[in-house]
Amino acid sequence: MRYVVRLSLRNLASNRLRFTLTTLAVFLGVSFVVSSFVLTDGLIDTFDTLVEEANADIDAQIRAKDEFAEVELTDRPFDESILDLVVDVEGVAEAQPGTNSFKIVPTDADGEPIETGGPPILSFNWTGSTLDPLKLVAGDPPDEPGEFVIDEGSADRNDLEIGATYDLIGVDGREPFTLTGFTRFGDENDLAGALLMSLPLDELRRLDGSEGLLKAISINAEPGVDTATLLARLEAVIPDTVEAVSGDVVIAEDQD
Repeated sequence: MRYVVRLSLRNLASNRLRFTLTTLAVFLGVSFVVSSFVLTDGLIDTFDTLVEEANADIDAQIRAKDEFAEVELTDRPFDESILDLVVDVEGVAEAQPGTNSFKIVPTDADGEPIETGGPPILSFNWTGSTLDPLKLVAGDPPDEPGEFVIDEGSADRNDLEIGATYDLIGVDGREPFTLTGFTRFGDENDLAGALLMSLPLDELRRLDGSEGLLKAISINAEPGVDTATLLARLEAVIPDTVEAVSGDVVIAEDQD
């Protein structure tokens, strides 16, 4: 054993540079792996929290029915006339139409399209309801045509000012819109670089080319109405092309 140790030390002494570089390579490799796991877990926790906060007030939601699990993340809008069926259901306190778009891009003060470097640019229709994941923290809501709001982090990064006019680029080209306010998503607005805008429903659908369509109807139940009863009543009136799911299902699937 003594001779093995002596031989090992002699080899290390004669190959100090190789030993040093090998040790450094192992150290850096382990560091990168650990950093990747820490970053990934941090992002997962962040988005899990954001999803839960955004959907906390939703008791039920109407959405297009999934025939196959593989199509969960595709756009499957449905006709807005279904909203009229939902609002008359017993036990529904509030029903808000919802849609979103990846097709609308804002510009900065110089008229250049804003880039995020990877994270999405996502537009929502503004409702002003407790069911809306975005809350106004400065300025006024976008209640009129030609108005929009943006999350405060994106506004700060791109030097956008309330009251100024910026072009929004939709499916038919550029149009001037007035920035009326800043919003926050969740308590911390920790969006990992994503940019979120809100516009009036009809304006968003016009810029997106999806007039007359919705992607979801978010529902708040009246006090004392349990989720199972509400879902059964909704399923009794909606067509087979859509389904009613609980807020817990919405949160779990979005987190997945």
